[in-house]
Amino acid sequence: MVNALWGGADLVGGLLLARAVTGEGPKATARREAFGFGVAAFSAWAVVGERIVGVNGPEPGPDE
Repeated sequence: MVNALWGGADLVGGLLLARAVTGEGPKATARREAFGFGVAAFSAWAVVGERIVGVNGPEPGPDE
């Protein structure tokens, strides 16, 4: 449930940011590129963090 709420908040924030930079010109293009790099960096961080910490992995059973 928490992941769904967090993902929804991320989606709304991303859509609001994308809407804010839909103007024309080089400044808007730079902002869209920066947003794209931010998304890529966050995604990479999430994957690496999950591999290192394993927060969303299955719970260990009594035999593990």
